[in-house]
Amino acid sequence: MEVLRESFDAYAAYTVQDKDATGHGIDLGRYGPSFSRGFWSLRVWVSLLAHGHDAYARRISHDAALARYLGARVEERDDFELCAPVGLSIACFRFVPPGLPADLDADAREAYLSALNQRIMTGIQLDGRVFCSNAILEGRFTLRVCIVNFRTEADEMDLVLDVAAELGTQLDREMRPSLVDRPA
Repeated sequence: MEVLRESFDAYAAYTVQDKDATGHGIDLGRYGPSFSRGFWSLRVWVSLLAHGHDAYARRISHDAALARYLGARVEERDDFELCAPVGLSIACFRFVPPGLPADLDADAREAYLSALNQRIMTGIQLDGRVFCSNAILEGRFTLRVCIVNFRTEADEMDLVLDVAAELGTQLDREMRPSLVDRPA
């Protein structure tokens, strides 16, 4: 069975799913030869025929504008940092709690922020109010929002940050003592 699983698995090194924390089992979407999947492009073609290219262009432009909005909101807040320029409909950022020890060396700071944001992502996914995934950018774990749902609006972008800050503050309270009590 393992040989079959490895034959058709599609692994993306820039994403992580903590199956132990979420309790979710095998992600069946990662397995299967792509050439045997259904005729997915038919749905896109029929939708383009029904709605037209202009409708798609407006929707894609709206999604990209929402990502830029989220990026701007991240930059306005002291408890977040934007981790990459916002392009298309994707924004990558991370929660940075205020009051990190000033004497913390750069490697320890990065390790703490990556661990904290990984726990925030899992918490967000379990919480269910909003959704984000992750990206590993230059070795740093970041929260990643990719806007592709036609129902998404700016208030959901604000909610992503509010939920991430709420969970991040709570998790930071739990995790910070181990950071402060670290060996010198």
